Amino acid sequence: AFELDPRIHKCLVLATDGLWNVLRASETVELIRQTDKETEKMINRTITSRNPQPFVNPSQRLVNTAIQRCCEKMIRADNTTCITIMLDQPDDL
Repeated sequence: AFELDPRIHKCLVLATDGLWNVLRASETVELIRQTDKETEKMINRTITSRNPQPFVNPSQRLVNTAIQRCCEKMIRADNTTCITIMLDQPDDL
């Protein structure tokens, strides 16, 4: 068992070997951070301009990056599936 602490842990990534074979954990975390920042900017733009912006899905970005890496390395993109669970920090902190 592993205890998650939302004050420390920001997300949980469940992925198949198709992703982990071509992406390191540190790269995965960085892609999720970038995606989260982009999403925040889009939310802020939508609020101020009332013009809806498309949501950036971190799981889709990870899968697309993994498949792109497979193509670059000319290896088979086998079973690349990912679920990203974003953890919000509690309001009482």
